[in-house]
Amino acid sequence: MNDKAPRAGLGETLAQARTGGFFLWFHLTEVDDVAAIHAGGRDDGMAWHRFRPSGERFRPLVELALGIDDQGRIAASCLGVDRGFIGSPASRPFARDIVKSYLQWILPADAAAALDTETDAIGQFCDGESVVIVRQSAVRPSLFDARGAGDGGIADVFMGQAAVAERQVRRTRIAFENLIEPLPQGVMSEPRARRAVPKTDEDAWLRITVAAATG
Repeated sequence: MNDKAPRAGLGETLAQARTGGFFLWFHLTEVDDVAAIHAGGRDDGMAWHRFRPSGERFRPLVELALGIDDQGRIAASCLGVDRGFIGSPASRPFARDIVKSYLQWILPADAAAALDTETDAIGQFCDGESVVIVRQSAVRPSLFDARGAGDGGIADVFMGQAAVAERQVRRTRIAFENLIEPLPQGVMSEPRARRAVPKTDEDAWLRITVAAATG
């Protein structure tokens, strides 16, 4: 996604989000069965809306949920990504792109600055395994350690080397979790699965939650 695309993010309206660069670039369309979110026991007073990519290839692998408060603003957001999408060297560049772009879009400026190094680590397309085609004259990035940032932060959770990482930057809470079960229909539902470092041969998914702190 173009890094200079207009941002919506926390505090913006759903209409602004839907016409912004993140939604348009990844062709996100609304999922009708919103009740699945509340069926998981979440009663936080927000109206939740769920979205998936319109393309058949990526639709089963990614889901975005947005929580709208009583002022009509985005107060919480959750991105779910199937770990098989991240684990395959062939598809990992696409997974890197959507996760990095999500963070660049949803995070307020102070939180985005605090997580800038880890967000860049997530977005490293040339990681020693993934195949990226570039024109011959392009500057080729150096190989990146496929484990992520190596410090147990959000990049390591993304790469499946850590189970969970949580941060709070002023009034923004960020959580990365690896959950051992298939990506459910309703990423905000409370899973029965445990947080764990995933094995390559098991169903698992990455859940990224960003929310405005209350109180």
